[in-house]
Amino acid sequence: MNIGLDKKLVLRRELENNIASGIFRCGELLPSERRLCEQYNVSRPTVSFVVQDMISDGLIRRLPGKKNSFVANDALDLLLGRKNQTEMMLTVAIPVIWMNNPLIIRMFSELKKHLSPAIHFSTHLGDWLPLLLESQNKSDVLVVFNDSGHVYPISKEVCNKVKNKFKDVIVINERVDGLNYIGPNHEEGGRLMARHLLKNNHKAATCVIEDYRRRNDASQRHKGFCEEFNLRGRSMDTLFSFSGRLPMVPLVDMIFYQSPDTTALACFQDLHAAVLYEILKWQKKLRIPEDVSIIGFDDQYFSQYISPPLTTIKYPAEIIGNILAEYVNKILYGKAMGIDEMVVPVLMDRESVANINK
Repeated sequence: MNIGLDKKLVLRRELENNIASGIFRCGELLPSERRLCEQYNVSRPTVSFVVQDMISDGLIRRLPGKKNSFVANDALDLLLGRKNQTEMMLTVAIPVIWMNNPLIIRMFSELKKHLSPAIHFSTHLGDWLPLLLESQNKSDVLVVFNDSGHVYPISKEVCNKVKNKFKDVIVINERVDGLNYIGPNHEEGGRLMARHLLKNNHKAATCVIEDYRRRNDASQRHKGFCEEFNLRGRSMDTLFSFSGRLPMVPLVDMIFYQSPDTTALACFQDLHAAVLYEILKWQKKLRIPEDVSIIGFDDQYFSQYISPPLTTIKYPAEIIGNILAEYVNKILYGKAMGIDEMVVPVLMDRESVANINK
C-alpha cells in the first residue's frame, strides 16, 4: 500500500477495485477483518473503519448480530455507476513557464494516479488567475501552483474571489494567506544546504540567486540558508542579478574578486548550478569540488547525470502529489477539514561538495 496516502482511503480504494474486478464477488463472504489487516498491512481500527464506511454506503452488508461481512448483491452496480459518473470536477492552474518542468510532471502525475475515478481532472495554463475566474469554468475544486517569481501575485481581492467561486482551493509551492496550502518547507531546505556545507567544514560560502528581495521560493531558501550559516558565525556573501538572468562569466569573476576565500557556491535552483558548472570547469579551469564546491536545489532530472553529480536538495514533488490526492479525495467524500502542510525536503548527497579538511 502507498504510505504517502491516508491508509483508510487507500484501503477503501483497494477493496472497491477488488469488488469491481471480481476478486470479491457480489453476495460472497469477505475475508475476516484480521485477514484484511494481514493482507493490506494495516491496523484493525483502520479495517473496521473502512468496512463500516462501506456498509454505510451500501457496498457491504452485515447481518444483525453477526461478525461476518458480505459484498452487497448490488455492490458492482453501485461501483460501476459511480465510476461512470463524474461526481466532482478539479482544475489545476499551472503557470505557462512551468508546464514542461519535470517537477510539475512528477507532482501532478502522482495526483492523477491516486485520484478517485469520480473526479474529473483538467488543467488551466496561464499566469493570470483572474482570467480563470472570468471564464465559464465549472470546477468544484481549484489547485493553484503558485510561483510569485514568474506569475502575477494573488492579491487579497483575487483570493476572496476564488474562495467564492470554488468549493475548495489549495495552493501549492508558495503560501497564500487565507487559502489551503501544501508545499515544501523552502526555508528548511535552505538550512539543509547550509548544514551540509558546514558539516564539510566550509567556512565561507557565496549564494547565487536572481534577486533575494523578491518574495518567492528561492528567497525563502536563501533566508533559511543565511540564518543557519550566520548562526554558526561563518562568512557568507550573496550575489544576484536584477535582470533575472545570470551574468555568466562576469558573475564568476565577481564572486572570487569580492569573496576570494569562498570555498562553496550555494545555488537555489539546479539550473543555476549547471550553468556555473560549465563556466567554472571549461572557462575558468577550476575543478569541482576540489577547487570549489557547489550545492543546488530541486533535484532536477539532469542533476545526477552532470559531472560530477550535483549535491542538491530534492523538491518533494511526489509526496506533495500524494498528499494533494488524499485531500482532494477527502473533499469528494465530505471529510476534508482544511489543510496547511509543509513537506521537509531531503538532501541528495552526491559528489559536488568536498570535505575541505580531508
